[in-house]
Amino acid sequence: MSNLYPSLEDFKYDLLMNSKHPASNIGTHLRGVANGIPHSGAIIQNGHQKYSATSEVGSLYPSFSNGHHIGAHLDHDLYSIGAQSSSVSVPGKSAFIAPLSGYSQAHRYQPSNTIRPVVICKDSIGKVGLRLASVQGGVFVVLVYANSPAAMAGLKFGDQILEINDVPVAGYSMNKVHELIKKASPDELRFAIRDRPFERTVTLHKDQNGLVGFIFNKQGRIVSIVKDSSAARNGLLIDHNILEINAQNIVGLDESEIRTILDNCGDVVILTVMPSKIFETMIKETDPKLIRKNMDHTAPDI
Repeated sequence: MSNLYPSLEDFKYDLLMNSKHPASNIGTHLRGVANGIPHSGAIIQNGHQKYSATSEVGSLYPSFSNGHHIGAHLDHDLYSIGAQSSSVSVPGKSAFIAPLSGYSQAHRYQPSNTIRPVVICKDSIGKVGLRLASVQGGVFVVLVYANSPAAMAGLKFGDQILEINDVPVAGYSMNKVHELIKKASPDELRFAIRDRPFERTVTLHKDQNGLVGFIFNKQGRIVSIVKDSSAARNGLLIDHNILEINAQNIVGLDESEIRTILDNCGDVVILTVMPSKIFETMIKETDPKLIRKNMDHTAPDI
């Protein structure tokens, strides 16, 4: 089984630690790591393998003063994220290795694109707390009301509804979908859900200045990537909208609120993103004020 890594930094670090070549021959696997790469050892404990780094990691990224970036000018704020955890357990034969990122409970919330059943009971006024939209012939969740039955059932922005009470809804108008929900029993509304098919996650690491190397606008759209940054190395793309930061939904929040979450989320950030064209299609029929006021922005307990 091939090893799996949450970020390129984790991959390069693991490669370096397992290389037979001296660190001096590895060169740029990790930028700015102090003269002498941090030493690590493998420890077997209760059937788990632990990696631990004992030396301090220096700056992983170059200075942004040279202005090398993709997209816009560097007249916006930059954000980044980094190597908070120095150890990770790898249970049994699991191939998930994260010597720098560490394992975060946020990984549990990453989009899986798999199908799951969801059963919801309506609230006292017959509502489930969802707003839906049609995208490319499919039915998608665009708003989950905070503290609603839908929120408590774990539905998320971008989930695709495949069936409602065993009725396939692909190609249905929103009026027809809403009628199905309205007529359903208040005690059991059954959904078949494909988990966020248009979304993906990217794990980034802050440098010593607290930067990951991307610029976003007030709508949460990524407009620029800094060359040689963690964002660039890990494949973050422009023209994608940020939906979640460490599993916390930020759709509808303003720029300052997103900035605060990024600043305070720790050294490792897991961004959930969606192509901006898809995002804009999803929300075009929904008032931004409605999303901001009602969206479930609760930070998960991770």
